[in-house]
Amino acid sequence: MRKLLTFLILPIFAIIGLQAQTDVTNTYLLNPNFELATAVSTTIESWTNLNNAFQTQNNDGLGNKDGVWYAEKWQSGGNLENLKLSQQVTGLPNGKYLLIAAAFTNQNYGGAFIFANGKKTEVFNTNDYSVIFDVTDGSLGYGFEVVKSSNWVGCDNFRLYELGTDPYLEVNVTSLSFDVAKTVKTFFVKGTNLTSNATLVPPTGVTLSKTSLTPAEVENGTTITATYDGSTTIAEGAITVSSGSASHSILVTATAADAACYIPLYTDRPNLIPDPLLNSLNGFGGWGLKSITNVAGEPYCGDGAVKFEAETNDYPDGAALDVSMTWKPNTTYRVKVKVKAVDGDIALLANGTAPNFLYIIPQSNDEWVEVDKIIRTGTNAGNGFLSINNVDGEVTGKIAFIDNYELYEIFEAPTLVVNPIELMFDAINLVREFEVKGTNLHEDITITPPVGITLDVTTISYTDANDGVVVNAEYDFEELIEGGVIEVKSGDLATNITVNAYNFSEGTCFEPLYIDKENLIKDPFLNSLATYAGWGNREIISDERAYCFRSVFVDGKCGGSLDYHLTGIVKPYTTYRVRAKVSTNGTGTGKIGISGLGIPNVYQPFESEAGEYITVDFVFTAGGSLNNPNMYLNSCESETATELYLDNYEMYELDDPAIIIDPKVLSFDSMHSLDSVFVLGQNLTENITITVPSGVTIEENTIDATEAASGLFVKFTYDKAFDITGGEVTFTSGDLSKTLTVNASRYLINGDFERPLSEGWTTNDGDMVRQTNNSFPLKTGGHYVEKWIDGGGNLSAFTLSQTILGIPNGSYTVKANAQAVQQADGTNPGGAFIIAGNNGVEVIETAEYSVDVEVVDESLTLGFQVVMTGNWVAVDNFRLIDNNAQGVNSRHSLDGVNTFILNNRVHADINLDKNATTTISVYNINGVKMAEKEVALQAGENRVVVDKELARGVYLVEVVADGKFAAFKLIK
Repeated sequence: MRKLLTFLILPIFAIIGLQAQTDVTNTYLLNPNFELATAVSTTIESWTNLNNAFQTQNNDGLGNKDGVWYAEKWQSGGNLENLKLSQQVTGLPNGKYLLIAAAFTNQNYGGAFIFANGKKTEVFNTNDYSVIFDVTDGSLGYGFEVVKSSNWVGCDNFRLYELGTDPYLEVNVTSLSFDVAKTVKTFFVKGTNLTSNATLVPPTGVTLSKTSLTPAEVENGTTITATYDGSTTIAEGAITVSSGSASHSILVTATAADAACYIPLYTDRPNLIPDPLLNSLNGFGGWGLKSITNVAGEPYCGDGAVKFEAETNDYPDGAALDVSMTWKPNTTYRVKVKVKAVDGDIALLANGTAPNFLYIIPQSNDEWVEVDKIIRTGTNAGNGFLSINNVDGEVTGKIAFIDNYELYEIFEAPTLVVNPIELMFDAINLVREFEVKGTNLHEDITITPPVGITLDVTTISYTDANDGVVVNAEYDFEELIEGGVIEVKSGDLATNITVNAYNFSEGTCFEPLYIDKENLIKDPFLNSLATYAGWGNREIISDERAYCFRSVFVDGKCGGSLDYHLTGIVKPYTTYRVRAKVSTNGTGTGKIGISGLGIPNVYQPFESEAGEYITVDFVFTAGGSLNNPNMYLNSCESETATELYLDNYEMYELDDPAIIIDPKVLSFDSMHSLDSVFVLGQNLTENITITVPSGVTIEENTIDATEAASGLFVKFTYDKAFDITGGEVTFTSGDLSKTLTVNASRYLINGDFERPLSEGWTTNDGDMVRQTNNSFPLKTGGHYVEKWIDGGGNLSAFTLSQTILGIPNGSYTVKANAQAVQQADGTNPGGAFIIAGNNGVEVIETAEYSVDVEVVDESLTLGFQVVMTGNWVAVDNFRLIDNNAQGVNSRHSLDGVNTFILNNRVHADINLDKNATTTISVYNINGVKMAEKEVALQAGENRVVVDKELARGVYLVEVVADGKFAAFKLIK
């Protein structure tokens, strides 16, 4: 036995010798190796044995005992606690000392310690353990202490060394071996008397948690983590630890042979198998005719595997590969292993799990199979083992191979999840699918449908459930199912999927818009409210009021809302088409609206006669920033209907060619001559060409269709030569065209609030803020400015303004979109003003407002002023128009434009030099917009009539085309 012990402690002795330490064991320690014992006894000469717990022992239970005797404590099970074997000696010179002892705790449990003068080192597997300590009063108290450990502990061969003042350094391992299953190892560095940092240098392929330790860190002892990269082969590498003349070298080997075929089940917990890749039998138990095979083609992968070559199916000529275990009571474990059972079946046995677990691995001939099982322990689980053998369960196999062995404790509770949790079937949706996913399950999953539904999968193994399994459900269109369930169970764990299936044929009153596209409305026939959301008075009806079999009914003016959540359905910058049959039964107007699209809310109003259903059909394109998008049917806000009906609901994603621009406006001023927009081309077959108005330039005027499909930002530059109001950038691809509004001012800063409010504007009220929502219907870009308090209150006495200096004297027009609302009663109380110099126009309703002003001292203050109004005000899109060049026309006016009033309507004769979208706006004397018409005009002579009958008064008419405009004062 002494030879084995010598092998284990040689590395420490070699280092001690190199560092010239003095062995004082026999000088001061008494009976340090228990060789004074003459019989097994709890009386141990020279030692204090607390409660006589320890005894001397001379059997071979401790493999590295020194001589014949060692000290131990053993019991049949459970945990040892509060034990201490100690010795007090005196007469030592003060100074630094090193104590070394051989010790162990069964199954590497820990919880026991070698100690000396208040310093201690925890004990795990059979090995030498050391303590560095100080003697300050000539005395030493040392020994072996158990706080709480396994059922068996032992110690032997205490040695004492005087360190003096020379540097001393040690590590607790002599070698580290890595592979793809064991990529992380630790070692412990400690020492004393160092005068410089300790340096740690790893080989290529290994990284260390620390590469330098201060003398204090070494004195206290530091654990170092070494991590292998999983790909570098290391034959004889080394980790060197050195400080001055003291040094250590740890042998490092690593193999990546299994990298391509071993992926651990878990990386957040330890694999309880000693060597998962089966390259060595170290750490395994068992018996019989088993070995490590390195013959090419025999391992599943990598360098090695275990091979059974049994001659019988019994001890001792059978074969068993065992791992000692202390099973935790009422705990779940998962075992996974690759096995090739060549000539018969073999057994997987968990012993000590209370009850034992046994699984028979079938014969697989020359095929490797994966065994993946759950082991659940009982209340009385404890010491035992996990075994793969050819004996238990009356198995017959003798030749077998084992590789990639894993065993983990499962900490998490089992889960069983289905998605979706509701299924709806009808005449056009006879097949639906759902996913079943389970984690940490102990039993297979069974799925039971209601009558009328068949499934393509009714059983799922608990291992397959980890990745999720998709199940198809088919409706026979015979049974009416309302509130049915598909039951999904695994052991005591269960969940259900609600099933509604309707055997109504709507073929006589429903024909889908598209047969090659998916209707994104799950229940287009409104058979149930299960797939819808909303609030208030809404129900499914099936009487004579229904359009076809069943319809939804919403009762009362804003009495309820039928909502359909679009999160996860609509996608950014994508175009959709919506169609439905709707009715208000002659009670007023209703609407289908969509919010949260990253664009102003979509509204599609409708009104029908009594007993009449009409078709609503519209297209929308989502913006780039979706925020809980929702489509709804109601009669809130300005709608008036007290009855709403809906049926045959459809929504499809369109794949038509499209050009999408975000945002839809370019804004320039004297501080900001650069701006950009996001451009996306969908399903285009031709490149996009870009046309810009005078005063704006672009680096490239063509976008490749392929590049546009991924989306890109396009940058524009303003030359600051003149103002641009309502200019247009045109994007064209084949017959497809989209326009982008351009506003540019040489004097007004940040008129559309797309930049922080501090840029250009001042306010005497800190609560007036930029807002990004779509509540203000006249918002022109991504932002507007508002102030809001609770309904019923009144806003008063604040101003948002900008003072422009150095503006040429002359005539100007200030325009802005604004509102002042009392939400408590829906009124527009006035009391807010768009101001320009000493002039202003009162904001009465949500509209565009205009103020004329004369600049006489090269300065102008403009903005938004609240005297006293309702609880919510909002403003956006300030524009400053220079009227000086040609009377009321701008200095970059349109050629050949004339306006006049005929038959109480405004007429405009417009001569264009190229095709352009043209806008004619009519304002009253107070600056309120009365009418507006936008038309696409051809180059040459055009006449446009604005269809708004005018009363007597004074009007301002503005014509805008291609970034140029002309304004006219007309009197009727």
